[in-house]
Amino acid sequence: DDHEHHEHEAAVALRVVERIEVDARERHPVDRQTGHAAGDQLLKDVAAIVRRVVSALGQTIQEKGATVRVGDLPPAQGDPAMLRLVARCAAADSGVSEASRRRALEMLGVTLRKMAMGGMHDALGGGFHRYAVDGTWHVPHFEKMLYDQAQLVDAYLDGFLLTGEEFFAHTARGVLAYVRRDLASPAGGFHSAEDADSSLTDERPEEHAEGAFYVWTTDELATLLTPDELRAWSEHYGVVETGNAPPGSDPHEEFVGKNIFFAACPESQTATVMERSVEDVRALLESARAKLFTARARRPRPHRDDKVLTAWNGLMIGAFARAARFLGEPLHAEAARRAAEFIRRELWDEPSGQLGRSWLDGNSGIAGFADDYVFLAGGLLDLYEAAFDPAHLAWAIRLMDEAEVRFADPARGGLFSSDGRDPTVLLRLKEDHDGAEPAASSAAVLVLQRLAALTDREDLLARARRHAAAFAEPPARQAHAMPLMLAAHAQLARPPAKLVVAGDADASDTAALLAAAAGEFRPHLAVARAGEGDALRPVEGRAAAYLCHDFTCQPPVTDPAELRALLDGAPPPSVSPSAALLAAQTPQ
Repeated sequence: DDHEHHEHEAAVALRVVERIEVDARERHPVDRQTGHAAGDQLLKDVAAIVRRVVSALGQTIQEKGATVRVGDLPPAQGDPAMLRLVARCAAADSGVSEASRRRALEMLGVTLRKMAMGGMHDALGGGFHRYAVDGTWHVPHFEKMLYDQAQLVDAYLDGFLLTGEEFFAHTARGVLAYVRRDLASPAGGFHSAEDADSSLTDERPEEHAEGAFYVWTTDELATLLTPDELRAWSEHYGVVETGNAPPGSDPHEEFVGKNIFFAACPESQTATVMERSVEDVRALLESARAKLFTARARRPRPHRDDKVLTAWNGLMIGAFARAARFLGEPLHAEAARRAAEFIRRELWDEPSGQLGRSWLDGNSGIAGFADDYVFLAGGLLDLYEAAFDPAHLAWAIRLMDEAEVRFADPARGGLFSSDGRDPTVLLRLKEDHDGAEPAASSAAVLVLQRLAALTDREDLLARARRHAAAFAEPPARQAHAMPLMLAAHAQLARPPAKLVVAGDADASDTAALLAAAAGEFRPHLAVARAGEGDALRPVEGRAAAYLCHDFTCQPPVTDPAELRALLDGAPPPSVSPSAALLAAQTPQ
């Protein structure tokens, strides 16, 4: 759809040029020798250029990923929610046409691969820089933000579940390793960011530059690597003696003679050039990476913003929890749990339901905004589905109840950003853009739908519908302004879905059923584990899975293969996402 939108824009431009051509013929006499009006050939040249732009646009989209325009910021920085929407469209049971589903899967895969291969991705330490300053995503603004890391982990996990590509899982693990190593507080929470610039040397800390921690000269590389390592690294990561910043991307000439690592070619191409096996090249790259990472750690580090922000921690808690579940690595759930406990201990007041917004050597005293409550609730739901601690589910419900009281617009739906209790705030605003961070209302609709499914509470579903109706824009506009809200509308088109697994928490048959449920991308499905005294129980001593739609459960299955087949046959949405948007314009 984005591709078609830009083709339409180019077609409009072409019609404008053609109109100018007509006007030129009417205004100027025809040259008898050439048969052209004055300026006619120039205008024809311009029209030809526009036609070539339309043709080149398709190729550029194929190479860079179709979710952005030429020269735009990549979606991870400019519009991270777009990746989540595209992933939902690519799901097997999304309800879109097969052609659209394949196109969405292609868009997502190309975008994720190109981002991970580009200069925005830290090839040594993992994690992503904030955005790129050039159209090829090579030269980044080197700041690293916690909210980017969280949302990109989610996007790469989605890509892994949809395609099975280990590269996406590997990239997600690298981001998580960076956050755990460089942004995690010993007390449990996650710090906010690392600056783009740093000192050039410890001896002269006043001299600093953008990207100083991350860029390399060929002399520096040559002193650290063996000749084979240097050749493999230089070939694969585009290293040249004069520096590899593309023309026009370095207006202040900060990167002359310096190299920003990016995957310039596949490992197989490097192997061909070096006349070595791919395995040999991979080993050379890994040994070089370890040496360079160790050497870089001795450089002056960028300043770290040590604030712990509740909303961003909520996003990161969710990312770690989803990684634990979908990668089968409990280590990540522990990181999420420690961060949640930090927020509860330092920033949450249970009696009043007051959530603090930030912490730095103590609670700042600033009351939480809507996104603090909603993002944390979403992260807690992800943590519940990874570890099934009912305390996390109960806290998520309390947070959304508090959010309803403090931020909801009872007349029109949606959430205001602030709670209205500060008399100095004269105007309460509703965020209507899913940008670098999701709008609180978009995230709230998705969280409420999940809570409704997990708790069988129709009042929560009614809340979700009311808040979604406040943003029932035409689909074309909403796809660009609020892609996460569009995904929420699409999900509202289908009945609430929940999978309940009944069995011993530590038993292998329980784990097998949960693994079967986590093996595919099913964003519409909430997952719970039955507790003691629940009506849904194991069957003849074996763990059992109950699939429930619209608060009604089907007979249980005990075999993981049967469960996968049951989930794959789940009913599609009753209406298309576009139809759901139109229906949502009438409040329910």
